[in-house]
Amino acid sequence: MKVLVLSYFDNVLGPRVFLKAPKAIKDAELEIIPSLMDLNEKGFFIHITEKVKSANLLFTLPSEYARGKKEILLISIITDIGNEINLNLSQELLQGFAKQLKGLEDGYKAFYNNSSKYEFDGEKLNEIENIFYTFYNSFKSAIKALKEAELRYKTLFEKARDAIIIVDYKTEEILDMNNQAERILGMNRSKAKGQKASILHFAHDYEEIKNTIINMVKMESSPLLETYVKNSKEKAIPIEYNPSEIRIGNQRLIQVIFRDISERKESEERLKMKEKELFNENKKLNALFGISKLAENTYLSLDELFEVALKLIQGAFQYPEKAEIKISFMDKEYITNNFKTSPKIISSLIDVEGVSLLLEATYLNSTNFSDEENYLLYDISNRLKQILINRKIALDRKKMQLELIESEKKYRTIVENFKKITKKFYEIVVRLLD
Repeated sequence: MKVLVLSYFDNVLGPRVFLKAPKAIKDAELEIIPSLMDLNEKGFFIHITEKVKSANLLFTLPSEYARGKKEILLISIITDIGNEINLNLSQELLQGFAKQLKGLEDGYKAFYNNSSKYEFDGEKLNEIENIFYTFYNSFKSAIKALKEAELRYKTLFEKARDAIIIVDYKTEEILDMNNQAERILGMNRSKAKGQKASILHFAHDYEEIKNTIINMVKMESSPLLETYVKNSKEKAIPIEYNPSEIRIGNQRLIQVIFRDISERKESEERLKMKEKELFNENKKLNALFGISKLAENTYLSLDELFEVALKLIQGAFQYPEKAEIKISFMDKEYITNNFKTSPKIISSLIDVEGVSLLLEATYLNSTNFSDEENYLLYDISNRLKQILINRKIALDRKKMQLELIESEKKYRTIVENFKKITKKFYEIVVRLLD
């Protein structure tokens, strides 16, 4: 049942039904409606009884006849108790009707057809009846179209692949959520409805997220943002979301469309870890390669060799800016910056042909070393050992070569001197024979 009633406050008879649609409806079924004028002062309101509920708008028309110079009218949409009334649509429709009547010049004269005291205008009555019945037919079509639109929207809303939550802009209360939102949040919508949207976020995050959403809805278009929501088990769920503002009558709503990006975040984290591993492996390989290349630079002094090695070793660690390195060899120490002994220290001690080679590493602020860094220090110390051995062999070989060159020079000098003596002896013999 959908009934439209226009009630009028008669100065003599009091509130009474003025027009009704459909016309066949009995006045007895509508007797409670005009009396609502005594219960409310003005404006839009809802009234519910055991059998029916109604959406009502109390308004006035300027009048030269009525007390207070105003005719009091009530326009009502009535339906069975089991039917839904769309409040925003009803209010808009009723306000549209009232606006039409208020725009009718001398419309108040239509309400005095039984008065001998005041002038009655039949044409005004016809105009009001025409507005009333046209409105009745149009609001039936509007409600039918609305129901169809609501059904389409509800279907799209429920079957959307993304999660959707509708929140009241002013009260911040959750008005609705779709199936996907229920699944992600692990939350039944019937329990969520009417609660503050803050239940979906951790307390320390909510104000910042709320302000971000408010700023986003003020923009005509905005990029997708990432944040976290809290599910029913207090677990943080990473989401990508995009809010927008919806206006239904005078009501402002926020629609937040979001999707769970947990899998993407996990993939990104795995990729970051892999990139970090590759980066650290690359640093390690660069250090080992650099240490190995030192073997070719036999012209470097031992001090120069260890100074270069310190920088290469430091750069190979996970946090090179915190790493401090010390090399001890032949009663001499080589350190980076201000090396400090720490409880979190790793070391590698190796014998190099009877001489100890000690490598030590510590992190500032007592950061823990990884197993990889332990192996790295041991690997580097072994390479340095081999370099020092090869260096000694190379230096010994060079020394031998220098000694050999010196011996050859001495030999050539002896030979040259012998030749000179032999030549002089020969000259003396020749002179004697002559």
